[in-house]
Amino acid sequence: MSAITERSQKLLYTISIFSQDTVLTRHGDQGEVERFVVSPDQLQSFFRIETMFVPEKGMIWMKKDANMETYLFKFPKTGKPTEIMLKRGKKVERYSLILPNLLVKAHIEGDGHGRTVNSISMWCYADRKLTRDTTLYEVPLPNILRESMCLGNVDVKINGSVREAVWSAIFDAYFNSHHNMVGRKHMVFENYVKTLENGVVNVRGLAKWGKAGKILEG
Repeated sequence: MSAITERSQKLLYTISIFSQDTVLTRHGDQGEVERFVVSPDQLQSFFRIETMFVPEKGMIWMKKDANMETYLFKFPKTGKPTEIMLKRGKKVERYSLILPNLLVKAHIEGDGHGRTVNSISMWCYADRKLTRDTTLYEVPLPNILRESMCLGNVDVKINGSVREAVWSAIFDAYFNSHHNMVGRKHMVFENYVKTLENGVVNVRGLAKWGKAGKILEG
């Protein structure tokens, strides 16, 4: 074993181990960094030479059981509107909502011959930092019963990023009138949208789900 000269090498990754989380940091050519919370299995995969480890942006954890993978992602609020396409018969209405932070759990089914989004559960939250004590709320969109989203006959295949496929499964398909009562006042979605100021969804008007602890633990 020889001594390492730090100045002669390019820093690619650093690993930080905290009391509850392990964080992998990827260092770019221009000094930019990307941080990912990783599971023990993912960290182990990182050290396998034959494995190209590319953690998904916003991924909190991933678990695998036979041909079923389960992912937990966080989608931080951006302040930009998200288009919601609501279909009533042949008519499509479009709404622009500025959503709070989203927490999404997705089941992915398949093997080497193809993988698809099987089911989605989702919540929203207001805290800047997601912790065990963060309060989760309903996501005020149609087709969601408590936290479970009805995907209907939507078949979203995964060709690259799981995160992008999950987002597409939620927002690139049409919503309908199934489970369309939302908010603490249990309003029809279209009427709820009319109460929003500039389309901004505030968690104060939403039903509480509970704390994030059990979801984060998986």
